[in-house]
Amino acid sequence: MSQNDFEKNHLKSEKITINEEPSFFDVNIRTQYTFCVDDNTLNCVLNFNIQDPIEQVSITGYLQTKLSNKSDCNFVRMVVGPPEKEDPISNCRLEDILESLGIKFEKTPVYQVTVDASFGTPGVLRSFYGALFCKKDIDVQAMYLGEAIICPNITTFIDAEGDACEIVRLLRDREVNQCPLLCDNCSEDKCR
Repeated sequence: MSQNDFEKNHLKSEKITINEEPSFFDVNIRTQYTFCVDDNTLNCVLNFNIQDPIEQVSITGYLQTKLSNKSDCNFVRMVVGPPEKEDPISNCRLEDILESLGIKFEKTPVYQVTVDASFGTPGVLRSFYGALFCKKDIDVQAMYLGEAIICPNITTFIDAEGDACEIVRLLRDREVNQCPLLCDNCSEDKCR
């Protein structure tokens, strides 16, 4: 899905339904912002948000990783707006903040998956990853937790490349087949 198609079709943040069947998981497509900044600039981004109460932006999903090869570089993934839906006004406000600080950013689709965790289902993250990992044409780039719509829901953001309809179908399916486990010869060498 191109960025143009994404913006035309998904900035309304409608829940995707397939064949109008009830879903175990709620799936929305949201906008994710990614950027790299030093510690001071990241502090400015996070504090810029609270300086004007009228212009505040709620951060719904956030992942920050200090890059090991650069001592003062934070890679950030951020989703803004209310936890239940895409909000173009919040996205514009964040873009204004990033641009005013001279931060180059990328804007990409990210899948927001919400599940009711009140019944204590173990392995929810495993099931999301396993459903997508099995498909050769889907590449999971990142998974991170976000703000829940209501307690005890769990919200997970999944950055995955591949056919959007297939990704949503897999994430909505309660009975998704998982890949067989091939863990008998695991090694860190495979990741270097």
